[in-house]
Amino acid sequence: MGTDYQRSCVESWINAGFSVVSFNAKEEAETLRRSGLPISVEIIDSGVRPRIRDLLAFASANGTRMCGLVNADCKFVRTPDLASKLSAHVDSTLLFSERIDIDPETDLPVLGNCGGFDAFFFDPASVADVTDSFFRLGDTWWDYWFPCELAARGIALQRLETPFVLHLWHERAWSADDHLRNGNYFRTCVTRLDAEGRAPKELTELLAKHDDVISLASATYARLRRDSVPVELLSADDAPMENLLRRLRESLATVGATQTWRVKSLNSQLRAVRDQLRISEAENQRLTKARSKLRLDIDGIIKSIDAYERERGAQTAPWPAAMIGRVTHAVFGGRARVGLFWIALLLVLLFAVTVLFLPQALAVWALAGLVCLLLALVVVARQVLRAARARARRAQNAYGQLAKRVQKLRKLSGDAEKR
Repeated sequence: MGTDYQRSCVESWINAGFSVVSFNAKEEAETLRRSGLPISVEIIDSGVRPRIRDLLAFASANGTRMCGLVNADCKFVRTPDLASKLSAHVDSTLLFSERIDIDPETDLPVLGNCGGFDAFFFDPASVADVTDSFFRLGDTWWDYWFPCELAARGIALQRLETPFVLHLWHERAWSADDHLRNGNYFRTCVTRLDAEGRAPKELTELLAKHDDVISLASATYARLRRDSVPVELLSADDAPMENLLRRLRESLATVGATQTWRVKSLNSQLRAVRDQLRISEAENQRLTKARSKLRLDIDGIIKSIDAYERERGAQTAPWPAAMIGRVTHAVFGGRARVGLFWIALLLVLLFAVTVLFLPQALAVWALAGLVCLLLALVVVARQVLRAARARARRAQNAYGQLAKRVQKLRKLSGDAEKR
């Protein structure tokens, strides 16, 4: 909310008669100390928010007559001698208060129940043996668990009839999963207390009636309000409605007077939006360059595909010329070795026949030559056709891979244009 509003909250606590101690992580504590607020700061090492157990342990060791727990974004309505009036009600008693939510835009109260409790006051001796370390300040259900835990220890519950805690309304800072987890833990705590014979009968009845945590939460809140004893702190001079409304108006005016926290918050949001805009512009420029490069790559690949198509078309030359060239290449390239082996073997056989049957040699030689020529042509043509088919398959595979790459690049280009 900003330093100005936080200072207003702290001043309201001090004006009520309290000494203020803040529990913060190390980084937060250093910032808070530099702010110059008139408070003591305790460093915690258990996360960003303190455990309730740590707060209660500090209260027990402090030795004061009364301690209170309040969220840091709550402020008190100006009430004379508030701390003294509260201390008269904490003997073996937990005194708690609801809050009045204030719209941060209009400074007007938000109608409806807040659904929880934001301020607790007690004798530190009554919480000395509370050791549960699950809940932290600001968790859902902790403000239900704490009074139920003390009620199981025999501590009476009292509730301020007239709330004096103001709170700037904001969106909830917890998730549904957090609420479910904490609600289930609350159920476990009550079950444990029941097993020990210390759980109030009303709590066990609530667990038996409500299976889901949402209905259980509403029922627990209503039960705590109904079963706690209402306490009215206003004196005869404070009781008239006119005086109460005047103090409420003065407190709201204090909120309104510290408008700088809102201006600073809006300026901070504006700076964040501008930074995000600059980042988006830089990303857009990068994507534009990438898109241009992709287009160049696609154009180059398309040219390669066109050249491949032209080359494949050129290979469809007239069959005789192409066959003569392929046969010549096949023979001199050594691809018809098998056929030449058979031709050589036939020539050896013809030589042997010539030696044995010289008169018929010419006819045999002529016939053998024709057979050899046909055999050579068949073998060579077969080898040439095999090689051509293999080249065609390789070219087709290369073409398919090239087409897939072009399709992928076009998809990337489309994504870049959308961004």
